[in-house]
Amino acid sequence: MSIRKIENAGDRARRKWWNIGDGNESQYELGPDILSGETTTGINAAGTALVDLLGTDSSDMLRIGGSLFSPVRAPIVLRVQPNASQATAFPFHIKSALVSPTEIDSISCTFDTADGAANTGWITKEGAGVAPGAGVSVQTGTFDLNATANTVQNAAIPVRGTAACSLAPGDQLTFNIATAVTSLKGLVVVVFFKQHGSIPPASVYLNANGAIATKTFYLNVIPGTTIAAVSMRWSTAGTNGSAVTADVTKDTGTSVPGGGTTILAAAQSVKGAANTTVYPALSATASVLQMAAGDRLALKMTGTLTALAGLVVTVSFGPGIWRELVIQDPHLLNQAVDQTMFIADSFYEVLDIWGTWSTVSTSVTNLITKDGGTTAPGAGTGLLTDNTNAGFLTSGTINTPIEGTLVAAKPSLILSPGDRLGSKNGGTAASLAGLVTAVRLRKL
Repeated sequence: MSIRKIENAGDRARRKWWNIGDGNESQYELGPDILSGETTTGINAAGTALVDLLGTDSSDMLRIGGSLFSPVRAPIVLRVQPNASQATAFPFHIKSALVSPTEIDSISCTFDTADGAANTGWITKEGAGVAPGAGVSVQTGTFDLNATANTVQNAAIPVRGTAACSLAPGDQLTFNIATAVTSLKGLVVVVFFKQHGSIPPASVYLNANGAIATKTFYLNVIPGTTIAAVSMRWSTAGTNGSAVTADVTKDTGTSVPGGGTTILAAAQSVKGAANTTVYPALSATASVLQMAAGDRLALKMTGTLTALAGLVVTVSFGPGIWRELVIQDPHLLNQAVDQTMFIADSFYEVLDIWGTWSTVSTSVTNLITKDGGTTAPGAGTGLLTDNTNAGFLTSGTINTPIEGTLVAAKPSLILSPGDRLGSKNGGTAASLAGLVTAVRLRKL
């Protein structure tokens, strides 16, 4: 792209410019700002014609070389299935210290049972020292939690590129509910960020003291995934006189949850100041931070967890395969409940589906489905042929991730905007525990 002299005040007002000291103190542009519908051009190698370089179309979609460029966005997913677990302020994600800032691009919400009475929900962000729900809203307006069930709602976002929708390192996201819920169930919220690496961070969020325990929360399906950072935060600190710590382990082979190798230099005390993000140092052993397909991450708690509440742990990863996402569905609170695991913002192709569990069931199956329109979670098109199209049979070997067999019908594996991935469970959960499924998607 050439450097071009700015000739008038109008150009100067709307374009980025640099004084490059040409002796006349002239102002020049390098890479002009692109207005919607504009395209910058260059001269072809033969010097005979102009070629499209960088621009946008009338829908504000980026075009490079005249072709549409659709960048992948990173989703963070909040799932709160049982009615009793839905606190009026539910922290679920912490911004790492790796990249600043991170901009929120869209927020979607759905649920499988409406509240039964007027109620609303919205997301806030909290900086250092701010309690869950006491921060500023990152969306314009609220979600109607008594609207039609199994219907996607999309939030309006404040002006993009401003502090209102950007997360600084250490900021926390919290889902807020105006009043105590009546019948609300199957709440799922997906926050999409402008991408800084194709592998979304993995968060484990356990709000109530009784829910905090050692458990698997991430199943890796992309070989070579690199752990880049860990951040932690809690809304009420542990108070027991002895050590109370949170650790993150990489579990391989048939290791039980928390039985593998720590990815931290030392376990993190959770008795420090509440509502303050901490960044425990990573292991100095590079191989510990490299994950093979089938490796898992687990939260490992030690000590007596008296008083500890609102615990959120986020693991960030290095760059991955461009245009691919890995969607995680750790059944942290309910092991065999049909639920939504993802809301598509664009067109995706399902590439892989994996599953694992740490305690066997009697005969429970777990099937990943594509749910469109107002279809209930798990009631759509099944995407696995295992066990006569019923999905994973969770009475199989524990702590041994397996790859499912996808259906042959290609159209079934394509998600359109607004489609959801569902998790359908057959049978009675009984002793089933530690169920985690992971779906690898390619942005189309």
